[in-house]
Amino acid sequence: MKTIREYFDKTVKQTDKDWQIFSSKLIRREFPKQTTLLKVGEKENHLSFIEKGVIRFFIPKETD
Repeated sequence: MKTIREYFDKTVKQTDKDWQIFSSKLIRREFPKQTTLLKVGEKENHLSFIEKGVIRFFIPKETD
């Protein structure tokens, strides 16, 4: 989570107390390669930060 704080500190300065409040809500999760995180039609209910690795997004064409 150090990396996330460093990223935020580049744009928004925050106190240690602010960071403690924010980071207390973070949950670290690791996924194996080629894991599907969200399927077509599902909605995301949270914010994600990628610390390491790559993620791909596929946006399906709209059909009539």
